[in-house]
Amino acid sequence: MQLSRALMEARAEKDNAVSQALAHARADKIVAVAEAKSAQLIKTCVNCGREAMSECTGCHLVSYCSSFCQRKDWASHQQTCGRRSPSHSPIPLTEPPLGTCYVEVVEKVDD
Repeated sequence: MQLSRALMEARAEKDNAVSQALAHARADKIVAVAEAKSAQLIKTCVNCGREAMSECTGCHLVSYCSSFCQRKDWASHQQTCGRRSPSHSPIPLTEPPLGTCYVEVVEKVDD
């Protein structure tokens, strides 16, 4: 009887410790993702806010999650796309990008 009670208590302690560890890990992950976003290690789509995997190859200043979002944002972005990033040579853009011709895929860095 005492052995059974001791096993049940040990199992309850283990389950409690695992639950606390999982909760702590989830909280740490949320903080790490927020810090990475604020440090711009994880780029976000300027159109919809989702994680971006590509950027405008005309200026390299804005990121997009898809060519759809890039095309949708073109009307507002074309005004600033003319102001190129100093590290890239200017590319004259008179039309909105079609497909992926102006999209460059950037590597995602995982911790």
